[in-house]
Amino acid sequence: MEESIKLATLPALYGEAYDEASYVVTVGYGTPKKNQTVAFDTGSDISWVQCKPCVSTCFPQREPLFNPSESSSYRNISCGSLECANLTRSGCSSGILGLGRGNHSLVTQTVKKFGGIFSYCLPSPSASSRTGHLTLGAVTKAAKNISYTPLNLDHETFYNLDLVGISVGGRVLPINASVFSNAGTIIDSGTVITRLPSSAYAALRSAFKRGMSAYQSTPSKSSLLDTCYDFSEVDTIAVPTIVFHFNGGADMEVDVSGTMYGMSRSRFCLAFAGNIDDTDLGIIGNVQQQNLEVVYDTQIGRVGFGPGSCTDDNPPPKNPTPKNSSQRILQLRAVTIYMLIFVWFLTL
Repeated sequence: MEESIKLATLPALYGEAYDEASYVVTVGYGTPKKNQTVAFDTGSDISWVQCKPCVSTCFPQREPLFNPSESSSYRNISCGSLECANLTRSGCSSGILGLGRGNHSLVTQTVKKFGGIFSYCLPSPSASSRTGHLTLGAVTKAAKNISYTPLNLDHETFYNLDLVGISVGGRVLPINASVFSNAGTIIDSGTVITRLPSSAYAALRSAFKRGMSAYQSTPSKSSLLDTCYDFSEVDTIAVPTIVFHFNGGADMEVDVSGTMYGMSRSRFCLAFAGNIDDTDLGIIGNVQQQNLEVVYDTQIGRVGFGPGSCTDDNPPPKNPTPKNSSQRILQLRAVTIYMLIFVWFLTL
C-alpha cells in the first residue's frame, strides 16, 4: 500500500460458505499478491494464513494454500521468536486478520497510514444478498449518529468496555452495576454468541420470557442456548428490544436479527448465554453486532455504535411498524433461516 492511502475498505461477508462462523474478508498476501480469505478478529493480535507445506491437517479453504517460495517479500520468522510465542490456537480457520490492540496487530502496525481507526458492519447471515464492510481509516460517510463509549485500557489486546446496564422491552433491568464492573466486558468480532455474567443473563432471560409470553416455548436442543420458541404456527413475531448501556451514555440497540437465533425454520432461541458465574469475562459477540456500524478509534481510546451501513442489492420486505418502541417485528417468512453446519461453532 502507498503511504498516501488513508482509507481502505474491504467487503465483509458471513463466513458460512467458508466453513467459518465469523465474518471474513479477502486480502492479498505476498509479492505478487495471492488472495486469501480470512476471518477478521478484534480479539486477536496476530494475523496468519495457512501455508505450504501443510505438515499436519489443514483447515479446508477455497483458495490454494499460500506458497512462501512464490513471494519475493516473504521472510521467515524463527519458531522461538516473540511473534510465534504470541500465536495461540484460535479454533479451526483458514486464517486470521488480527485487529486487536497489541503491538503486532494490523491496527497498530498501520497506525501511521490509517490513524488507528477502523470500522465494520456485519450483515445478517439470513440476508444472503447483503454485504458488509471492514474499513481501515476514517469513518465511512455512510456511518451516521455514532455514539461513543471510552475504552477501558486494562488489557493490551482486548477492547474492554464499561457496560453499565441492559434494557429489555424499554425497561432497564435491575442489575447491580458491580456485576458488570467485577467481570469486565469485551467486544469481539471473532466470538459468535454474547456471554453475560450469570446473574445479568438470568435477569435478561426472565424479562425476555415475559415479553414473549404470547408464544409457545419449546425445549432447547442446544448446550449453549437455553430459551427457545416454536413459531411453526405464526408468520410474524414481536420481539422485545434489547439495549446495552455503556459508560459515557452510548447505547447499542441489538438488531432484531441478533436477538434470536434460528435453529430451524420454526425453532428460534434467545441468542445470548450466561457464564458460569459473575466473575467470568463478559463478551459481546458478532451475532449481537449484526447490522450495526461499529467504530474503533484506538488513538482517542473509544468504541462507537450507530445505524449499520451494510448494503443490500435485494432488500427483503420492510418490517411492519411495531406498536411501540419496546418491540421489533420479525417476519419469519421474509427471512432465510440460517443454521450452523457444525454445532461446536456455538461454543466459540
